[in-house]
Amino acid sequence: MLEHGLLSPSFVPPPEIRHLRMLTRHRVQLMGDRTRDVTRLEQMLEDASIKLATVASSLSTVSARAMLGAMVAGQRDPAVLAETAKGKMRGKIPERREALGGHLTDAHARLVAQMLTRLDRVEQALAELGELIAEARRPWAHQLELLQNIPGVGPKVAQVIVAEAGADMSRFPSAAHLAFWAGLAPGVHESAARRTPVGVRHGNKWLTATLVEAAGSVGRSKDNYRGCPEFRGTSVAAR
Repeated sequence: MLEHGLLSPSFVPPPEIRHLRMLTRHRVQLMGDRTRDVTRLEQMLEDASIKLATVASSLSTVSARAMLGAMVAGQRDPAVLAETAKGKMRGKIPERREALGGHLTDAHARLVAQMLTRLDRVEQALAELGELIAEARRPWAHQLELLQNIPGVGPKVAQVIVAEAGADMSRFPSAAHLAFWAGLAPGVHESAARRTPVGVRHGNKWLTATLVEAAGSVGRSKDNYRGCPEFRGTSVAAR
């Protein structure tokens, strides 16, 4: 079958694309590690009845890290801890005092210190990886810039698209072929005038996950009409 051209050739990207792919995939894994570490940290604080996550946009902010550092150092007074906040968080001192009024034990503090160390290592690894990716993506700077004109596609999403699908789109006869290859084209089974959705095929999991996340960000954006309340929950045909 192969000799007669009846089989579609597999996509074997050039070495430069494979190098970029290795880096972007590792970044996704590290970002997953960071998310899991932050979740564990939140759970540890909740076990001590400390609701820092309710008054801080992220446990990685400067203010949150300052308060966590003070706790690890032995400070337990909610009023003192609340005063360590910086910037915009200084306007939420009463809420912070209430959120920090838990019962953090020495064991809690030691575990929090370990988790913060792990987070610091992941952040450092991500920073170093970002430098490697910045160097590896240079040959496709123009393509990456064009991709970022698509709603929901930022620098990281664009890098994943190039790393997974390549920069040469000539191997895809159409956009529909690319969507099918990526596992983003839902199928329909039609029999006796009945059309039944059959889901999507298994595609490139790295590309699929990234594009689904990008589409979700567009849907949540207030600047996009699909994020407006009047369009939520309506079918594409109704639009």
